[in-house]
Amino acid sequence: MKNSEYSVTELALEGYKVSYSPGCSGRINMNEAKTCVITNDDIASYLKVIKHVINDNGSSAKASDFSIFVYGNNPTPGSFQVQKPALM
Repeated sequence: MKNSEYSVTELALEGYKVSYSPGCSGRINMNEAKTCVITNDDIASYLKVIKHVINDNGSSAKASDFSIFVYGNNPTPGSFQVQKPALM
């Protein structure tokens, strides 16, 4: 490459966020060296559980009166008491 524009990319991989260093695109001149660093950072997954209680027939239960269980591939925690009402 000499005196030309360039750009380095890669195919995306699900579950990873890609970022490129400044050396991954631009103009490169004759006798110039540049370094391109591509970083792939895994994206953390999460599950948000929202508990709604509707007391429209005279009951008075609160969200904290219920236990919630999460099943899957070793979720942490697997069960919990509702700590506070959902923010709307």
